[in-house]
This record gives sequence, C-alpha cells and structure tokens, in this order.
Amino acid sequence: MGLRDCLQVIAEGHSAMCKIFSVFLLLLSIGLIIGGSVLVHMNKKGVYGGEPTADEARHYAGGLALLILGFLVFFASILSCCCAFQLNIVGRIFER
Repeated sequence: MGLRDCLQVIAEGHSAMCKIFSVFLLLLSIGLIIGGSVLVHMNKKGVYGGEPTADEARHYAGGLALLILGFLVFFASILSCCCAFQLNIVGRIFER
C-alpha cells in the first residue's frame, strides 16, 4: 500500500465524516432558528411600543441570541459541506 492509496483512504474517510457532520449541523441550525424565532415572536411586546416585563425582555434577547447562533451554525454547516466535496475531489485525484 503506497502513499497514494493511504491518502485516498484518508480523503474518502474524512469526506464521509464531513458529510455526516454537515447534516448534523444543518439540523441543529434549523432547530436553533425555529426556537429563536418562536421566542422572538412570543415576546415582541417591547418592539411595538408596549412595556415588556423582565421575563419577556430576557426571552426576547434569548431568542435573538438563538437566531444569531443558528445562522452561524448554518454557515458552519455550509463550510463543512464544501470541505466534504473538496475531499471527494482530492480522493479522485489520488485514485489515478
């Protein structure tokens, strides 16, 4: 087993793990975005002129934080997916 074969096996294994990780991050980001948007929608009283209670303000800020975190995790999912497909290309290069 030469160096080419080793690099091909490593690239293919990492590609599969990146794909699995990408799907996990995508599902996590969807959950965070949905949870954050529900919290923001349920506690938006202070945005439209009313005086929110301390709990409503805390839930609203938590919802915004979940939304931001959800979009960051979604971006990480896209990057992981790109890495997976680049590793597929590297695996094909070493296949020759």
